[in-house]
Amino acid sequence: MAARTDDEALIDRLHREVTALWTGGPAGGGGVRTAKRRRLTMRSCLVPREALPASFTFAA
Repeated sequence: MAARTDDEALIDRLHREVTALWTGGPAGGGGVRTAKRRRLTMRSCLVPREALPASFTFAA
């Protein structure tokens, strides 16, 4: 499970729930990471072709 929120209490609640499922859930549930960490996100967008002129260089 993955989640993204700024609410620290909600993150802790989700962490407890996932830990409970991991320790008491079905056999062979796989691994788990219990550390909270910030992550970078990506956002797709279109950039006008004119804003990115094509070019290349050869490295010897």
